[in-house]
Amino acid sequence: MSNTESKAVSKLYSKILTITQKNGKTDKLANVFDMILNSEYYNYVQDIIWVYVHSPIGNPDYLCVRLSKNPTIENRLVLFTESNNISKKGNKISINGKFSTSSEINKKFLLSIKKKYGTLPNKEVPQLVNKNILDDTSILNCSDLVRNEIITVPSKPSPLDEGKIDGWDVGGACAYLINHAHTETQHACASYVEDAIAYGGKGPLSKRMYCGGKTNAATNLRYRKILENNGFKIIEIDEVSNYGGPKIALQAGDVAIIGRDVEKGGGGKFHACMYTASKGWVSDFFQNNMSPYKDTYPYALYRFGSGIKS
Repeated sequence: MSNTESKAVSKLYSKILTITQKNGKTDKLANVFDMILNSEYYNYVQDIIWVYVHSPIGNPDYLCVRLSKNPTIENRLVLFTESNNISKKGNKISINGKFSTSSEINKKFLLSIKKKYGTLPNKEVPQLVNKNILDDTSILNCSDLVRNEIITVPSKPSPLDEGKIDGWDVGGACAYLINHAHTETQHACASYVEDAIAYGGKGPLSKRMYCGGKTNAATNLRYRKILENNGFKIIEIDEVSNYGGPKIALQAGDVAIIGRDVEKGGGGKFHACMYTASKGWVSDFFQNNMSPYKDTYPYALYRFGSGIKS
């Protein structure tokens, strides 16, 4: 818990404890969820709510915990998006209505439940109607996980990627993205790229940025100038087609945003990815090219700060 902080905030009839990381990142919160669920602390938890703001696939953006001396078993474990049920104003949080359902269930969320119970606990996870949802989820010990490369031990940056630009740890950002990427898309490209950028830390990137907007589209990083407002500069604007790439020389840490402005009616696809010298283009999955699309789309290529690696 050393990297997390908690604040008790008022609710009409109880206290809700919100748990976030002090450094503004989210990479430890899934572990905190697992620790609470699989320890004696859970004996005093009425609700533990895994809240995601943008994507249900990654780590929670924060956790909400309500304590009780005699918790009931119904609705104790919940995964849902902030926009449906939670409203925040400063440090105050209100939870309204019934717990919502989610069409996409976070695998880390399920693994912690499987670790605790072995099977889906009756009535404890209200949105999981399918009682067989945990059947394909298995728990292995750490040595098996590493040996089978189901997960990997976080590695040091490749010599091809390592270095810093104006204090931003490019190698760390690339290593983070490579360690978390999958073999196929998780439909959360912007979230993965934003997490990797924040992992490099320092300066304007010391806190995680969000693509935000009504659509949560990756293109908001370009058209809402979110990357530019956080120290990135456009080094190329063009169109790409047929699973192609940019036309200029790349360096580790370059970020590409592909697609039209969705919030202004732009149709088609949208995508965010980062170039790593050791693994090529990476987002939430390992790509063969900068563009994962055959059709033609506009793109902008970004480089941080001065662009000079040290």
